[in-house]
Amino acid sequence: MIAQRPKILLSEGSSLSSREAITALGLAGHRVELVSADPICLGRFSRFVSRVLRAPASGADPDGYLAAVLEVVKAGNIDALIPVHEQAYLFAAARKRLPLGLGIALADFEVFEQVQSKASLADLLTRLKVPQPKTDVVRSADEFAAERPYPFFVKAAFGTASVGVWRIGDARRRDALLQQVEQGRPSRQVCWSRPR
Repeated sequence: MIAQRPKILLSEGSSLSSREAITALGLAGHRVELVSADPICLGRFSRFVSRVLRAPASGADPDGYLAAVLEVVKAGNIDALIPVHEQAYLFAAARKRLPLGLGIALADFEVFEQVQSKASLADLLTRLKVPQPKTDVVRSADEFAAERPYPFFVKAAFGTASVGVWRIGDARRRDALLQQVEQGRPSRQVCWSRPR
């Protein structure tokens, strides 16, 4: 009797990272399923993917996404869950809700807290004396509105794949973004950095 390969669930199927993981796992003979908010995500078109399961987008509805993944894991006899991107942060926060015996390689939530936020990462890199672009964490509207040389970049504390990154070339653009920040979009904590 031939032992069946593990059934692996990927946390998303839209990125090139997930596409690479699908191919590597599939070529190794693993059974691959994935979760996606996009019914026609990139991973869907791989011959190695046996099922695409719908779930809310993890960034827009983390609670709904987590509930959907937990349901899939419990009902679908999933052997291992591979968080491809920022979903790992969510799984680390909810580690105690993951079924015992589920294979998942995951750092502790406290470790993610140091690197998931751009502001926390900038602080960590400074403490470790790792070179980085000049970065200041902005925690108030007054700090945000302060004069600084143009151009500069503003980054939301959380964001992926250039979402939450703005190039500010003049005071008009800075003030427009300041209005968004004051309304809670993207977030109250942002970073700014100058190009080298």
